[in-house]
Amino acid sequence: VRFKMFSLSYFFRWDFEELNGHSTFCLVPRGRRLGSYRFLETLRAACIPVLLSNGWRLPFAEVIDWSEATLEADERLLLQVPEILNSVPAARVFAMRQQTQILYDRYLSSVEKIVDTTLEVRFYHTLWQNPIFFSQKFNFDGISSQY
Repeated sequence: VRFKMFSLSYFFRWDFEELNGHSTFCLVPRGRRLGSYRFLETLRAACIPVLLSNGWRLPFAEVIDWSEATLEADERLLLQVPEILNSVPAARVFAMRQQTQILYDRYLSSVEKIVDTTLEVRFYHTLWQNPIFFSQKFNFDGISSQY
């Protein structure tokens, strides 16, 4: 058995961001933690994330419909991914790529936007966990009154 020796430059000759920018679909495997920085890089590049992480809960799922911008594939069935990607109609691919940019710009493009979205999610949870909000009417002076 012969082994070919590669220099480190061989492995670093591809720029990941450039590859993402020229790709339609980008595989996003499970990260070491709850999330994956590859997911954000993929969204930033307007590449449709193909999630290979069963049961992964995407960030801010309470306020973002990720099904409009991502595809999911069972990580145990990796060989089916090309078939899944080939079955996506061109019009849907176009819409999904646009949606990646909209979602990234609106929710994830800066620390300020991430904090704002975190507060929005927290407010969402507060509303659903506290039914008193649904039984009150608020006037423009900020004073609540019962129906």
